[in-house]
Amino acid sequence: MSAEKPGKPRRPRRPRHSVLHVDTRGRARMVDVGAKRPTRRIAVARGAVALARGAFDALAAGRLAKGDALAVARLAGIQAAKRTSEWIPLCHQVPLERIDVEIALAARGRAARRAPRAAGSS
Repeated sequence: MSAEKPGKPRRPRRPRHSVLHVDTRGRARMVDVGAKRPTRRIAVARGAVALARGAFDALAAGRLAKGDALAVARLAGIQAAKRTSEWIPLCHQVPLERIDVEIALAARGRAARRAPRAAGSS
């Protein structure tokens, strides 16, 4: 058993290969990506919504009183992809080249898939 000196607690060592969003004092910081080369990447997000039978039938038939909910959902998915860096702390803005939002009606509800494509440093 080794005796530790009283005073400051020891900080755990972090692996050299890790990129953390904290400085050596444990304070949050933005990672500097200025020297990094742009990287092409694709991210995919999926979700599902369970609907009551009546709501599902009205959606599938296009009989909703407020209009085309699927078109609104597609627009919301595009806006969400464009504003990701505003909602995730310390996330870099990455220029998006394309955003595909696919919505499929299934017997048990609605499934959505969003696939933004980007090239940039992050």
